[in-house]
Amino acid sequence: MKLQHITAYISVPAKVIMTLITVLIAVMILQAVIMGMVSIFLPQNGYQRDEPELTQAQEQRWRIAEMGKLFLVDGTIHLIHSIKDQPNRWDQERQIEVYDANNNLLWAGEQEKNPYTYLQWPDYRRGIHQLLEPRYMAEMRMITPQLSQTLMVPVVNSERQILQRWRYEPGPDYFVGFNSEGGKIGYAGSNGFTKLQNEVKPFGEFKYMTGYQAEESPSPQLLWHAENHLYQINFEKATVEAIVDLQDDIIERIALTNWAGIEPQKNKYRPQMHVLTDKARNFLLLKAPDQQLNINTPAEWLYHSLLWGRDIRIVALDDKILMQHYGTDQKIPPRDTLLPGKWWEEYRTKSHKEWTELHQVDSAGKLTLIRRFEWIRPPLVEKIASSRGYDLFLRVRYYETMFSPPVLNIAWLWWYQFDSEIVFYRDWVEPYRSMVELIRYHQSSNMALNWAIGGLLVCAAFYHAWPRRTSWGRFVFWLVFVAVFNLAGFLTYLALNHTTVIRCSTCGKKRGLQRPDCPSCGALLPIPKGRETDLIMVGQSNS
Repeated sequence: MKLQHITAYISVPAKVIMTLITVLIAVMILQAVIMGMVSIFLPQNGYQRDEPELTQAQEQRWRIAEMGKLFLVDGTIHLIHSIKDQPNRWDQERQIEVYDANNNLLWAGEQEKNPYTYLQWPDYRRGIHQLLEPRYMAEMRMITPQLSQTLMVPVVNSERQILQRWRYEPGPDYFVGFNSEGGKIGYAGSNGFTKLQNEVKPFGEFKYMTGYQAEESPSPQLLWHAENHLYQINFEKATVEAIVDLQDDIIERIALTNWAGIEPQKNKYRPQMHVLTDKARNFLLLKAPDQQLNINTPAEWLYHSLLWGRDIRIVALDDKILMQHYGTDQKIPPRDTLLPGKWWEEYRTKSHKEWTELHQVDSAGKLTLIRRFEWIRPPLVEKIASSRGYDLFLRVRYYETMFSPPVLNIAWLWWYQFDSEIVFYRDWVEPYRSMVELIRYHQSSNMALNWAIGGLLVCAAFYHAWPRRTSWGRFVFWLVFVAVFNLAGFLTYLALNHTTVIRCSTCGKKRGLQRPDCPSCGALLPIPKGRETDLIMVGQSNS
């Protein structure tokens, strides 16, 4: 195919896409300007909330609901109340009050001087982009061929001289090693270290990486998180160990406590790795001695833990393993984007029960309840009745998003249903986080009204395109295009299809000039009658 033919096929869709992008940006800027003007012209107290006075019983319920709930090693629970009526100064210690389960004051003072020692739980995140170790070296959350950062891992001696460098190659998905002179020394992949490139195997789809420095070696080691594998890579010893190998399952969340075994303040805690998977598997890897423990927890606990990120926490002490579980009878947000408004209204207006439990895990992974504490979380409307300015802001946004493309709601619904941890999209890397944030903000708040407006714009496009139609495929394409992109689609259609129309001399109906025959009756454009030729005689000079 010749180049001119290729450009002819590319130019039309490229023109449509670029025009659509331009119009979409213009519409979003207009929406942002409107919201900015609403914010500017609101009164100074426009965002102040009307907070009704609470009764003593209501204040007590709110106080208990907002207290921190911490367990001691023996299973005793303490309620921690932070004193808020103090100057907001960085150099001032936070004042707290410690209560027992019966709301009796046990101690009050600066937080750092609290005489009680509580269980220290690992920080549960999606992936392992944070180790609870002060000597971790580095972390990266995106190493792919599309969006990559150069990762170079050194191997050093006791004098901190670099002996080797191992560089990660995102495309082939393995490490390439170089000596101090720059010569290539080998490769590292999922099957270990090898001298030959054709023998190395890729690690698999990259998720997260965390580097740390063990006490016995100055060279860093890596915990490499692929989709269903977790590798521990030691470049100094040239070893690759598959710590977690799930094959048909996906690692959803990992939390580590003193995995390198170098934190003196946590000596009473065994080095551990807690793993939650997509298929609701829940197991614990332990060191000193090495052990894997499958924990028998209800599937709904794990699902809520993956969704909310706070339901299950586990820690292994020298003599026992303890697990904290947070529970609630509140319904989870629906997976249908048409329903969260109803869910939110119910959440605002109704109270619900919450509880926290401490369980002991035996050697077979079974749970024994040690302590359970329940409380009632009051409805939000009890404490926050209204917010005049904010309510106006939301109303304006509600109506302006009626003109947002319905495809944004479709994209959000796909993300929301496809990713079980969509609630954690703020932890994603750029540009994915910004893209999801943009979709979330500009999606329509009322899909029914959004589709109704889209239907009116489709009718307008139909009325405009009918006399100008050149082919049925093109005509249907633009109608679907307007339906999917709403106002932006309609403006894009007009920008690329607004041509002059005339009345057909045969049937009298309007027709465009982009096709030779009338789309209604098929008559050809009239050919102007020829006129007589005027002859102009040019005389010749006699000179």
